[in-house]
Amino acid sequence: AAQRAGVKRLVFTSTASVISGSIKNPIRENDPLLEPLDDDYAASKFMAEQMVLKASRPGFETVAVNPPRVY
Repeated sequence: AAQRAGVKRLVFTSTASVISGSIKNPIRENDPLLEPLDDDYAASKFMAEQMVLKASRPGFETVAVNPPRVY
């Protein structure tokens, strides 16, 4: 729908729950998960984020942000 409406960039607000934790070393978005997604919220956000990122193409950029907490 966003592409059909002429939107050039879509920003999807995901969650830090889809990124593995790190104790010693910083992690990157493309690092593999170190632990399984253990709840439906994180699993559904992960699946939605993957779909959004796959929709990216020239003329329609998609970006996912992963805030740890939203107040």
